[in-house]
Amino acid sequence: MLRNINTYKDDELLEMIDSSNLKTNLVFKELYSRYSNHVYKFCRFYLEELSEAEDVFQEVFIHYYNQLMSKNYVPPEKVNVKSYLLKSAKSRCINKMKSSKIQIDIKELNLFSEDYNLLEKKELNQQIKESIELLDDKYKEAFILKEVDGMTFKEIAEHLGLTLSGAQSRVVRAKERLIIILSPYVREI
Repeated sequence: MLRNINTYKDDELLEMIDSSNLKTNLVFKELYSRYSNHVYKFCRFYLEELSEAEDVFQEVFIHYYNQLMSKNYVPPEKVNVKSYLLKSAKSRCINKMKSSKIQIDIKELNLFSEDYNLLEKKELNQQIKESIELLDDKYKEAFILKEVDGMTFKEIAEHLGLTLSGAQSRVVRAKERLIIILSPYVREI
């Protein structure tokens, strides 16, 4: 008899998948409940338009569900489901951005006091967005995973295939570079 499904580790859940659609549905529902919020926030960060972010979010999980339901599905020996889903989301977001020419927009950085007017906030927001785009991909990805998706350094290390100190280093270097890039603009306001 199965114990409570939310007590299983991801790899244990994946091992439960067989020809029984009921078990596979239960496994998918549990994985969805664990990781849907992370994937959704990740999509919302990359895609400015809510409808596009929601489309990509749904595509990621539909694709994953179809994989699990496939008659040929064999659970991998070692998989980080969260990392897999975020990589899938990233790839789909990038493709969506390329096809629709949408740029990354940073909306939730609280760098302002209430004294700044809306125009100044928009200008600084644009500068932040452009500054993040100037980062090397390895620093940009680590920064986004930490600051937007709220991943821990350990999760970032697993996701990117780095050591813990390597993940910390990339986030710190991204922040240092952003401070340098933004320092002339911040002094102006």
